[in-house]
Amino acid sequence: MKDFIKGAIFGAVVTGVVVALTTPKRGTELRDDIATMTNDLYTKGMEKAHEIKEESEELIEEKKEYLTQKLDELANLEF
Repeated sequence: MKDFIKGAIFGAVVTGVVVALTTPKRGTELRDDIATMTNDLYTKGMEKAHEIKEESEELIEEKKEYLTQKLDELANLEF
């Protein structure tokens, strides 16, 4: 899944740059467009990174609880 997301983001960046560079515009318009696209991509990237961080923290907490439960069960075994 991570590879797909990375590929999708990379494809969007490449496509955006190609479109921006092949569209006939004045230099200032082109620079403004590139700056806007860069800011948008940065914002989306940061949002996705935050989302992945939250999901990772939740998964870590779930696994931590599971392992704690299993260790408690092992500690209470009688031999």
